Amino acid sequence: MMKKIKLGCILGTLSLLAVGSVYAFWHQELEHTNHLKADTIQAEIVENFTPQKPEGTVPKKVAFQNNGSTDVFLRIAYVENWEKQGESGETILLNNQLDGEDVSKKNWVENKEENWQDGEDGWLYYKHILKPGESTEQILESVSFPDYEQEKYQPYQEADYSLYFKVEMLQASTGDATLNKDEVNADASVTVFGKTPLVNYDRNQITWK
Repeated sequence: MMKKIKLGCILGTLSLLAVGSVYAFWHQELEHTNHLKADTIQAEIVENFTPQKPEGTVPKKVAFQNNGSTDVFLRIAYVENWEKQGESGETILLNNQLDGEDVSKKNWVENKEENWQDGEDGWLYYKHILKPGESTEQILESVSFPDYEQEKYQPYQEADYSLYFKVEMLQASTGDATLNKDEVNADASVTVFGKTPLVNYDRNQITWK
């Protein structure tokens, strides 16, 4: 009789341990699931610029910030145009190139190539993974405008100049939990950017192919 009681106590203890183990397992999974809440990707263009007439050299300092919650790959493009009103009130767009040269000249920072790679597709690709809350280095210093007294530039004298930046971010897999992160990053980047990032994670350096 005593042997049966002891056996029953042992089985009961094992049952409690089993229940406890199952509870702990599911509790761990629930915490893990909570940590897998959707990451956000949010870009911000950070600039120091005072709107003014397009004359001489106008300071326009530009960088880009990751305001999201995940590491990202980053690329940028820019669009510039000249616009003025015709005699009949119509909008006239002027090309920013004359004789193969830019009318407005963008003065990039001297070390631009250290941090940005020309993708030869209209985009500049950032050569580092950008972490949440971090900003890129400054890429632009200023914009220089021509001497409108010169005959070829006179049509631009009454025109408004605009320079717009476009930013695209793509989530980057960087954690050790993703065993095939190179394949994941390559597949995502080729699909969205049309480029493959070759990443040195230790140095946080990217070569785009």
